[in-house]
Amino acid sequence: MLFRSRREIEEHPVRWNEETIAITASFGVTAITPGEVDANAIIGRADAALYQAKATGRNRICAAEEQQASSIV
Repeated sequence: MLFRSRREIEEHPVRWNEETIAITASFGVTAITPGEVDANAIIGRADAALYQAKATGRNRICAAEEQQASSIV
């Protein structure tokens, strides 16, 4: 779903004030393991993956590393 969304955003530039503006999107995703309850840890992993996507060229999707998963109850 995110791959399609990213491509749709990229393929549909926006017209504004007589100009065409190219738009791209980057996404960071993470998995939630069974029993994981720390929302800050989950959001933190997704946020780190988002920054990785931006740092490696933007307009991409990056997933958090599995070994980053923590806060299992």
